[in-house]
Amino acid sequence: MPDEAVMVERIFRLAADGRSLPSIAKTLRDENAPTRNGGAWRPSTIRGKLRNRFYTGCVEFDGNLIRARHDAVVSDILFGRCNRQP
Repeated sequence: MPDEAVMVERIFRLAADGRSLPSIAKTLRDENAPTRNGGAWRPSTIRGKLRNRFYTGCVEFDGNLIRARHDAVVSDILFGRCNRQP
C-alpha cells in the first residue's frame, strides 16, 4: 500500500490547493498514474477517496468514528480542508 498511500496523499494535497475533481482526475490520467483496480481516474473516484475517513486512520462502526490500527495517510486537518462545505 505504500504506493497507494503516496497517491492518496497527493490527491488530498491537490484538492487542498483548490483543484477540482475533474482537474485532479485529468492530471492523474495524463500522468498514467495507476489506480488500485487498473481503471481510469474519474472525478467520482477522486471524490470517494477524499471522503473516505479510512485515510485518516479511522474506521466507521455503528455510526461512530473509531481510531483504527492502521496508520493515517493524511491528517485530520488536511481531510477537513478537503471536505469543507461551501
